[in-house]
Amino acid sequence: MTLLFFILFLSTIMFAIVIYLGLKYRARIFSESLLLTSDQMWNSISPKINKSNFQKEDLLFGVWQDRSSTEMILVVKDTKDLMVAIVEFPMGGNDHKISIGSEIFNIENLPTWKKSATLKSKNGILMANFKRLNIFLDDQFEVPGHENITAFRVPFDQRRLAKLAIEGKHVGITQNISPRFKIGRIGIIPHSLPLSVRIFLLVYG
Repeated sequence: MTLLFFILFLSTIMFAIVIYLGLKYRARIFSESLLLTSDQMWNSISPKINKSNFQKEDLLFGVWQDRSSTEMILVVKDTKDLMVAIVEFPMGGNDHKISIGSEIFNIENLPTWKKSATLKSKNGILMANFKRLNIFLDDQFEVPGHENITAFRVPFDQRRLAKLAIEGKHVGITQNISPRFKIGRIGIIPHSLPLSVRIFLLVYG
């Protein structure tokens, strides 16, 4: 009994140490990610993409941060490395919120068998719809007043690269920052779209 108690005690201590070290490592990664710059993001875009087809001013990137034990946020920055928005992700929650200065936009994940979501202003004005198109994880974004944007997933890409297209014309990309760690997202998304919609594509594209 004494030996069993000792083994359980030792296992508990080791488990606590592993959790502590994991949290410390996570905090360090998140702290370092806040120092990432738009130049680094631009240079890290997948070599599968010809960046000469795009303008750097269309770049957005977001890095994950822990706000609390029950909520994560995506801190979104522009090409000047300025924070332009925060996207809130309550853990276990179905809906998210984009804050751009004093403006609030709500993202509602819809209860459909295919993944889908809507982006609306605080006043309930529809800004964009998102829906999954097929088993290859291609997505479509419908933006009132603009042409539909389709995100075509690049197969087997470790950073979840997607090419954004309007009527077959390649207009941008989205991808994860890291192929291994959950650091954040990069997007080249047309500047002609409202910022809230561009962030919606950054998150879901």
